[in-house]
Amino acid sequence: MHLDLGLKSHFELLRHQFMNTLSDIVHGAGIPFGFGGIGRVKDDRLPIPSDLIYAQYLRLRADRALVSRVFTSQTIRVLI
Repeated sequence: MHLDLGLKSHFELLRHQFMNTLSDIVHGAGIPFGFGGIGRVKDDRLPIPSDLIYAQYLRLRADRALVSRVFTSQTIRVLI
């Protein structure tokens, strides 16, 4: 979607008017709504701070999310 709208990043899409409209339409139809992009809280390695992404979930009234599969802040190394 972000490419079709001419945006530089998929994160820009979250603050675009299109997402407000989409959220209103989906909620009006009674369809569950959510999006990906959540990372670990306070993970400074992410391109966008996670608290800003969480705020968009609230603003857009998301009731679904894709969550990170990283369960620890330590890197696990496999020795062969």
